[in-house]
Amino acid sequence: MSRSEPTDVRESGFSITTRRPVAILMVVMAICVFGWVSYQRLSLNLMPDISYPTLTVRTEYPGTAPEEVEMLLARPLEQEVGIVPHLVNMSSISKAGQSDIILEFEWDTDMNAISQEVREKVDRIFMPQGAEKPLLLRYDPSLDPIMRVGFHGPQSLYELRYLAEQEIKRELEALSGVAAVKIKGGLEEEIHVELNERQIAIMGLDIGQINSRLAQNNVNLPGGNLREGQVEYLIRTLNEFRTVEEIGELVVARQADADVYLRDVARVYRSHKDREIITRVNGGESVEIEIYKEADANIVAVAERVRGVLYGLPMQQAYVEGLAKKGEEDEKEDAKSTSFRGRPGREGKEEEEANRRRVEAAQQAMNHLAMTDFISYRLPEGARLEMLSDQSIFIKNSIDEVQNSALIGGGFAVLVLFVFLRNIVHTLIIGLTIPVSIVATFAPMFIFDVSLNIMSLGGLALGVGMLVDNSIVVLESIFRCREEGDDIARATVRGTSEVGTAVFASTLTTITVFFPIVFVEGVAGQVFGDMALTVVFSLLASLAVALFFIPMLASRKVNSGAESSLSQLVNSDFLRLSSMRRARTALMEDEQAVPKRLLNLVLAVPHLFAETVSRVGLAAVVLVAAILKGLALLLFYMLWPLAYLAERWWIKPASSWSKSVGLWARASHIGSWTFFERLWPSVLAYGGPLQLRESVLLFVQWVGKANSLVLKSLKLLLWPLVLVYLMPRFALAIVLRLVGIVLHVGIMLFGLVVVVALFLVALLLLPFFAPLLFLFEKVFSLVQKAYPILLQAALRNRLVVVIGALGALVFCWQQLLPRLGQELIPQVHQGEFNMRVALPVGTPLEKTASVVERIETVASNQPEVERMATTVGTDQSASSSSDEGEHTAEITLKLAGSSTAEGEERLISRLRTLLADIPEVELEIAHPALFSFKTPIEVEVRGNDLRQLRRISKDVEARLASIPGLVDVRSSLQVGNPELQINYRRERLANYGLRLNNVAELVRNKVQGRVATDFREEERLIDVLVRLREEDRLGLAELERIVVNPGGAIPIPLSAVADIRVDEGPSEIRRIDQQRAALVTANIQGVDLGTASGRIYAALRQMAFPPGFDFVISGQNEEMETSLNSLYFALLLAIFLVYIVMASQFESLVHPFVIMFTVPLALIGVLLTLYVMQVALSIVVFIGLIMLAGIVVNNAIVLVDYINTLRRSGMAKMDAIVRAGSVRLRPILMTTSTTVLGLLPMALGLGDGAEIRTPMALTVIAGLTSSTFLTLVVIPTVYSLVDRKD
Repeated sequence: MSRSEPTDVRESGFSITTRRPVAILMVVMAICVFGWVSYQRLSLNLMPDISYPTLTVRTEYPGTAPEEVEMLLARPLEQEVGIVPHLVNMSSISKAGQSDIILEFEWDTDMNAISQEVREKVDRIFMPQGAEKPLLLRYDPSLDPIMRVGFHGPQSLYELRYLAEQEIKRELEALSGVAAVKIKGGLEEEIHVELNERQIAIMGLDIGQINSRLAQNNVNLPGGNLREGQVEYLIRTLNEFRTVEEIGELVVARQADADVYLRDVARVYRSHKDREIITRVNGGESVEIEIYKEADANIVAVAERVRGVLYGLPMQQAYVEGLAKKGEEDEKEDAKSTSFRGRPGREGKEEEEANRRRVEAAQQAMNHLAMTDFISYRLPEGARLEMLSDQSIFIKNSIDEVQNSALIGGGFAVLVLFVFLRNIVHTLIIGLTIPVSIVATFAPMFIFDVSLNIMSLGGLALGVGMLVDNSIVVLESIFRCREEGDDIARATVRGTSEVGTAVFASTLTTITVFFPIVFVEGVAGQVFGDMALTVVFSLLASLAVALFFIPMLASRKVNSGAESSLSQLVNSDFLRLSSMRRARTALMEDEQAVPKRLLNLVLAVPHLFAETVSRVGLAAVVLVAAILKGLALLLFYMLWPLAYLAERWWIKPASSWSKSVGLWARASHIGSWTFFERLWPSVLAYGGPLQLRESVLLFVQWVGKANSLVLKSLKLLLWPLVLVYLMPRFALAIVLRLVGIVLHVGIMLFGLVVVVALFLVALLLLPFFAPLLFLFEKVFSLVQKAYPILLQAALRNRLVVVIGALGALVFCWQQLLPRLGQELIPQVHQGEFNMRVALPVGTPLEKTASVVERIETVASNQPEVERMATTVGTDQSASSSSDEGEHTAEITLKLAGSSTAEGEERLISRLRTLLADIPEVELEIAHPALFSFKTPIEVEVRGNDLRQLRRISKDVEARLASIPGLVDVRSSLQVGNPELQINYRRERLANYGLRLNNVAELVRNKVQGRVATDFREEERLIDVLVRLREEDRLGLAELERIVVNPGGAIPIPLSAVADIRVDEGPSEIRRIDQQRAALVTANIQGVDLGTASGRIYAALRQMAFPPGFDFVISGQNEEMETSLNSLYFALLLAIFLVYIVMASQFESLVHPFVIMFTVPLALIGVLLTLYVMQVALSIVVFIGLIMLAGIVVNNAIVLVDYINTLRRSGMAKMDAIVRAGSVRLRPILMTTSTTVLGLLPMALGLGDGAEIRTPMALTVIAGLTSSTFLTLVVIPTVYSLVDRKD
């Protein structure tokens, strides 16, 4: 070694690891503290926050047909908003009374700015009279309820709805994190004023006049204030209706000096609003309660609070169960006895006893109220709250499963390290990388607003095996330098410096591959952003730990002879049990017979327990001795002034008492008893007396320095004050030392427990792991011997090796890749699914409910179904779909807890078969989605002629239904709404002096009705609806007889001024990119999305489309193509960036090219594994491939870097290749094994949400495994071919 090397080592930046260990430890501790605090503040969600670039402009125009909606609303709105920037796709749905314009924008568009611009353009349009103001609806996953609760019982639907709105809703909305509570179903009370058409026609009354009278006579208005003297009065007009009968007594007109009351021409009664939605639980009608969370609230925490308010906390539930066992009648009597209405007792003890009983009764009453303060306990008898869905359960299970996978993977990684290293200290040093890096990752996650979700935690689980890779390389390099003769400090700095560049480059390549994620379009870029950030943060943390923290720990003299605290702890006789040495000898001694070795091993166990008991006894004796010694020291030095005087003037011993006591205090034995040191050297040593003696000597020296007697006397006068300071300080030092001894003994006992527990666990696991360790030792020894021979043979046949590897790649690419299916994202099994039922458009709600009841009966008879929740119709809220209406229903089936994905598919197939015979029913199966996607298959058939479009869409529907693997095929153009079309004759209206607009509005008010005012009952406002009675608006004949000229001399019926005919309009008119279109949708079963799309293309190409008509396959297929194309680009860009990083490190264009051979080598294992496991290509697999591009090159980087290092030292090329391969074999296998086993729990596909994680883990495991074994042979071979220098 040259003279300049020590200087270079000292000047290295890594020398800080040996010079400033405490500073490094403090920095690591600070980072861990900040990481833990950040972890406590991270929000918990199922998926990352996804900004869906979609806006819906919804406009309602009651009473209009689809063609009128298209002409009056859809077309003008499309023309106005079609020029908004970043618009990708625009479609519209025009159906009876409603128009929806769906705008799809580019991903990462600023939706707030776009929403404002769309709102400005919409406001410019003049809406027809009667049309509502357009609403802008923006999809947000937080708009979905986090919980759905069914409320049912023997009570009426009026009462259930009232309790839900007035009691349950108010209490839940007051909870922190709850944004809103929505009530659906039941009967919503309304007061009906049903007019008799004949009577109001005879009396010449106008329905508008009646509406005005109701509104004018139902007022509650402030009238200002009035001052009289010193009193100021508030004036209020209180003329609201108090009862329903009072409404009927309203005077609506006066004829022939007689008042005409409302009850004379109408029936006024309590009823309910026309039902738009019916909810049922297990076949019985119910009220459904939906709970929505605030945007930044933690779903799991909010759900726990809601469950606590609904069903009570666990201790409240236990209290109520106790009440049920005790008997409700007894509890009621106890509650009554808690009142304070009893008279005081007699004087004396009886009065005190009565007061005591009243106090106890009051406490019991307060405790009873607190323990029963939850909603389900206060409900009327028989009423039940049943949880229909709870997102938090799936979220919590998914998050727990990811955390468990990470913990198990980390355990596997540490186990692999121990198997390779066979050194517990080295294993623990490297194992510390995992928890430190993970905890440190939480801080930047909090800063960058990354929540805890299955994607971010999946990134941690994916990276848990990679976190130790850098530390393995660094530690292996350090101990290689130790073997070469360097001292521990020099070995630490030199070993870290030699591999620091390679470790930094390998980490940088892994991090670099995530930068192209920003260019990924579609949902893939949104979903996997959190995962990319998490992996980057954790790898950066592991890099810092590997380059500074691990070398600092490795430089500590743990096993050397230095008398450091840590070395004393490791070498303490207290923890070195002879029984363990006996067991180790029995295992290692090959010369003894097996029965004798087993006998010694068995006998070591009771010996171990005996030694453990003796050491616990020793610890107790040490504690007693330490306490007695401390008390003796305190007593002596409290009396020390007297002892000093006696020693000085009376007894005059041979040696000073204080000196003797000081020596005894510093000793770790008592007399000839030295066994205390077996616990810890100097365990009984007290340093307080020595400090006291030194302080007194300093005072004496200070007094002696005085030049005059007066000054000395003045200084001596301070002696009492000095004693007042020194003696309490001495007592405090004794107490602190005693506390230290107690803690020391506690630590040693804890260490003893750990050592004994590890020994017992090792004995238990020995029968399982001993054969594996023996097999590993033999196999690894064989690999170490065979690898150089194999490598030399490969170097002699370089072209054969390279051509063979390329041939395997070509075979996999040409033969296996085309046979892999394609899908967007794997279907996640959540143990429930939805059956969406659609009847012909125009089917009344009651008939839909009747048909759905038959379906419910069939579904409830299936043994797999645990719970069933049904929603018939829709409430036309902002979150409702355009396809929903009175003719639709959704049945949610919750399966038993033991259900599997295969069992769920069998149940779905069985239900499809059983329900196929129900006429006019279209059934569609949908699963709860983690992401908002379109239907898997959507075929857009475009053309302007509605009749021809409907015919062609039916042909397309029939062809798709015949394709294997497609189910639930349905066309959007169905049988339309039956319409009574009124065509007013303008000349007749003119003859009668009537205006068309007034007549149309009059007819609408009479048939549809109008809310004239509201009726206040306590805090509720009940609508008062005015319209004709049902028998006057029942059918076509009644509609023709409606009088259109109220107050006229001769009543004129509607038939006199209009032609009324029955016709059928379209169910809806859909426009895509301002062109009429029909949408044919389908689900897939037993086939992947890519295969299904190919079959559809082949089938539809055989159709002859008329001029002006064509088809486009959209839906998830379009999203899949967009995502996969951008992922292809991202993968190529990632490979390019990895090459850039390596070229910069090696200052060469050739060596990075050699290393890049590992990427195609990884594809061999990936394609083969995906083909064998029947896993389709998806964006999850592509994300794994992108990660793989940065991971697989790490081993090659370390290998090539060491080859270059050996060649620079003067070694020949071939010798350097073989030597580098042999030296780097163990760290390469270690890093690969830790990464693979760290990912193994995720690859097994266990737990909720595993369908998302498993393909990615399989991809990385397969690619890394194949690339590692091929890298050890192919990369050196390619290096020898490409690098021509000798």
